[in-house]
Amino acid sequence: MRNSAQISNPFPRGFTLLEILMAIAISGLILTYGTGFLVSLNADWVTKDESRYFDEHVGGVVRFFDGVLAKNIMDSRLDAEDRYPFIEIPEGLTDNGLPFVRFRFPDGCPLFISEMDPGGPTTAYFGIDENEGLVAYWYSDVREDVDTVDDMSRTLITPFVREGAFIYYDEEEEEWAVEDEIREDVNGQPVLPDRVQLTFRLSDEIQIKKSLVLRRDETDIYIY
Repeated sequence: MRNSAQISNPFPRGFTLLEILMAIAISGLILTYGTGFLVSLNADWVTKDESRYFDEHVGGVVRFFDGVLAKNIMDSRLDAEDRYPFIEIPEGLTDNGLPFVRFRFPDGCPLFISEMDPGGPTTAYFGIDENEGLVAYWYSDVREDVDTVDDMSRTLITPFVREGAFIYYDEEEEEWAVEDEIREDVNGQPVLPDRVQLTFRLSDEIQIKKSLVLRRDETDIYIY
């Protein structure tokens, strides 16, 4: 008896509709989780870059003030009033009660140059504006009749500082005191704190506190 020849199917079996639907569903899950992972990874890198640049910004602001203080203290051309910072509220800002720290730049400052102030000795008042950040009101010796802040220029130093504190050392108690307001002496005059603490805030999770030493001399070692 002759065996009947087996005829092979020239076309392979295709996917069923159920298999196709399952493949699409699995691919969708992979794409969804994969995209979420990539987005999360990218956000993580962005946050890291923001944090790194934020750290560099904070360091730059601190070095700026530290350099001014150190340079002025070593400058024999300056008298005591210009060598050290002191608390003063410029005329026109008394209504908001914010304390300002006055700095003197005997050789000028690259930050404070304008058409009216081409350079040279400059006086600047630094304070915190709760809506904008750390600001400076300033003018050079070239200007005449500077009576109020309306006669000064205004520069935003950093938008990340919205709060600060004043640190005093109590020699009798031999301890440091952090206060929200400037102390006054028996005559009602503001007392320069030993340090001022600035809080740099990038977000609710990322913030850095830095202390600037205001009372120092030639032998001080600056540690932050």
